[in-house]
Amino acid sequence: RGIDNPEENAIRRKIAIGTILITMTLLGLAAQIFYSMHQQSTRLDELLQMHQVEILREHLMIRITEVQSDLHLRNSRFARTGPVVSAHLENMQRIAASCTDCHHTIATTRTLEDLQTQIDRYGKAVASAIHPAAGTDAASQPEEAIVMGEEIIRTVHRIINHTQMKLQEKNRVVQRELDLSKMTLILLVVLVPLLGIVRTFV
Repeated sequence: RGIDNPEENAIRRKIAIGTILITMTLLGLAAQIFYSMHQQSTRLDELLQMHQVEILREHLMIRITEVQSDLHLRNSRFARTGPVVSAHLENMQRIAASCTDCHHTIATTRTLEDLQTQIDRYGKAVASAIHPAAGTDAASQPEEAIVMGEEIIRTVHRIINHTQMKLQEKNRVVQRELDLSKMTLILLVVLVPLLGIVRTFV
């Protein structure tokens, strides 16, 4: 049996330790990639939901503007018929009600509930302006409804702008996570062959 060479044994120990460290690093990188994939999937789901909410609120804005147009055209030759205005009101109120169906923070839920209350009052004001009751001031009712509609439009604009800001921030977070995953994957691809080369000398 040959005599052990201390220098050779020391080199082998260093290589073995290096191999273990690289293996642990690779396992850590792989775990990081799987974790990042899970996080990105969650973020993408949130982004998708936020985009859907934004689209819904933009539709609400369109419907409110449509009803406002009905009021402005009320005494012109382009005036819409009662059934058409009623259909526009129903569409507006249906979309407004669906805005509260999604999961929101407490503050957002309160804002949407207040908006729903305003829209309900607005809908009644529009109906009264289109079909004024006997003994009421028919001339002032459309103007009052228009003022209410303008205030609601400003409120919806603020909500949409807030949602867009949150979307932009979420997009930046997802992009950073994607960049990190790419770098981690590149590092993993580089280290795997390196580990194979090191092991050939063990």
